Amino acid sequence: MSKQNETLKQQIEEMKKQTDSLQEQVRIMKVKPKLDVEFEYSIIDKPVPIIVASNKYGEAKLIRIKVSNNGDTAARECIAKAEIIRNSVPETFGGVLLHWIRYWEGVYTDIKDQFRPLDIAKGDYEIADLVVIDKITQDIPLSLGFYIPKGKYSVIRCNRNPALEPIDNRARVRARDIIRVNVYCDNITSKPICLEVLKDPDYDVVNGFPVGPQVRHVLPIRSHEKLLHTNIDPHRLPSVWQLWEFMVFNNE
Repeated sequence: MSKQNETLKQQIEEMKKQTDSLQEQVRIMKVKPKLDVEFEYSIIDKPVPIIVASNKYGEAKLIRIKVSNNGDTAARECIAKAEIIRNSVPETFGGVLLHWIRYWEGVYTDIKDQFRPLDIAKGDYEIADLVVIDKITQDIPLSLGFYIPKGKYSVIRCNRNPALEPIDNRARVRARDIIRVNVYCDNITSKPICLEVLKDPDYDVVNGFPVGPQVRHVLPIRSHEKLLHTNIDPHRLPSVWQLWEFMVFNNE
């Protein structure tokens, strides 16, 4: 009888260990990161020089995205992806990878390193470049006698166009384009946000002074059937209301 009791006790202890292990696995499964993605305009009034071969060819203003992890654990191996919807049809090259500013090209000289994934810690955030608004003051020479003519350009900074200057014509931003942004990680995917460009952006007009009382939030579907209106602090909006009209799509 004593031996049976001992065996039963061992079985109960083993079952308790298995139960504790299962509960821990369930807890881990429930602990997830939560990504909140928003457009970032804070440096649009702080243009950066366009430098090629140590020569300055103009300046660029940047619109970025801010990705915050408001979840319970780190978001692992995150990439930010942008897709251009042009004339109601996604560009055929598909999504492009955005440039995390942590991987500054002054240190990370290899293109692969500039666009590699990163982790976002719990309670932390990361920034990625999205749209570059250029004012090129002199022709930029390229190889084989080609060059980028001086002028004003806007382009998505991505793995197809890693530089500030507009190298890839298909990554250019044009009137009526919709830019859809997602952030993908090993253990979470963000809700998409989108930006519709109603007029061609102009370096000399785009700035960060507050204008406009509201931005419309809608579902990222072509029919725009569901409109959700929300008040947003106008000090966070650039004064491009007359030039661009921003429609931020939020899949809520």
